[in-house]
Amino acid sequence: MTATAALKAALEAEFAAVYLYGLIGGRASRGGKPAEIARINANYATHRTRRDQLLAFLGTDAPAPAVAYTPPVDPTTPKTRTACAQAVEVGCEAIYADLVAATTGSQRAFAIKALASVSTAAGELGQQAVAFPGLTL
Repeated sequence: MTATAALKAALEAEFAAVYLYGLIGGRASRGGKPAEIARINANYATHRTRRDQLLAFLGTDAPAPAVAYTPPVDPTTPKTRTACAQAVEVGCEAIYADLVAATTGSQRAFAIKALASVSTAAGELGQQAVAFPGLTL
């Protein structure tokens, strides 16, 4: 995979993550606990920041976001909101592992930091820790 293709895949994953965290947050605002809402807001902000960094890396080569994204789990209850958020983070692990492999320099440093961040977020959401997050061995 080329660096540009990997950057575009990461950007598409971040577009989806921002959209889905917006959906999760909207559902949580109707009765979610403050700790849950704070976690959702923090993850949403982190994904927005990474999306913006990827847009800067790609410049005019950046693809446009989709109109909507289908949640992997319908986030209607606290349990399903957590499952949806966890699925978003785990999905991003594979994308960022590919980005680490395809890039060098500042882009690789960004990808390594992003991979660590999504892996930490997935763990905080209940994902079991693995030795090499994002890789299928």
